[in-house]
Amino acid sequence: MTTVLQMTAFSLALLSTLFLLLATCTDCWMVNADDSLEVSHKCRGLWRECVTNMQDGVRTCDQYDSILADHPVKIVVTRTLLITADLLAGLALATLLLGLDCIKFLKEDPRVKLKMCYGAGVILGIGSM
Repeated sequence: MTTVLQMTAFSLALLSTLFLLLATCTDCWMVNADDSLEVSHKCRGLWRECVTNMQDGVRTCDQYDSILADHPVKIVVTRTLLITADLLAGLALATLLLGLDCIKFLKEDPRVKLKMCYGAGVILGIGSM
């Protein structure tokens, strides 16, 4: 029973980490249609800005010149928080993996493995905030 519960927890942690990485790489965080005729669809992401022509479906993307250039505060804060959450989720996933009972790492001390699982849960909680 505990093996099934641990595998379920690990699967959910892995799935949430993958969704977090996908959200970090997504281009359309802010969608604007500036034209009154709506001939183009503009998406602004954390890493680049894309424009899609609605008539022929051609999409062109411009990467930002520099990560450290002058950007709006909300983009810089969002980048920082997402990268921090990605790093914490990766650390928690590795800790959780080593804490599973089916992994032979520290097999002789189950209390340490349990503490690793609890620590991974705390790290995932901090990363989710």
